[in-house]
Amino acid sequence: MSFSNVNQPTEIYLGRVRHRVSTLALPFALLFFAAGIVSYFSNKRFEVWQLNIAYSVALAIAVLGWLIPVLRHLAFYMDLTTTRLVIRRGLFGGQTVELAWSQISGVEQRRATIVLTSLKLNGPLELTKVAGAKALATQLRTAAAAGRA
Repeated sequence: MSFSNVNQPTEIYLGRVRHRVSTLALPFALLFFAAGIVSYFSNKRFEVWQLNIAYSVALAIAVLGWLIPVLRHLAFYMDLTTTRLVIRRGLFGGQTVELAWSQISGVEQRRATIVLTSLKLNGPLELTKVAGAKALATQLRTAAAAGRA
């Protein structure tokens, strides 16, 4: 006895798309700057209060300027499969949008932004700072057209 459905199409994972890596250039420069502050103040003799202020500033720069942007970068991704498109946002995937290829009615591309229109969504869904937006938009258009056919 088999419980698998023969008529159900198999879903094949095609890949994952994230934001462009160039959005992390400034956060890593700030991390380098914070490491420079710690390195400078750890090699010379200073008063304790000066060391505390320097280390506190370096920690604030590292957390606010590097950790938070990196976590935001890693919290967004888009999974592409042969039957659907899954967009996840938030640290624990709190905001998830799943669209079958047949539900996507239009794909527009403007610079590094892809705009998806669907009957399932209330309004258009904008995906900003996407890597390879032009090539990805053409692939999404062909996949959506094949899903509707």
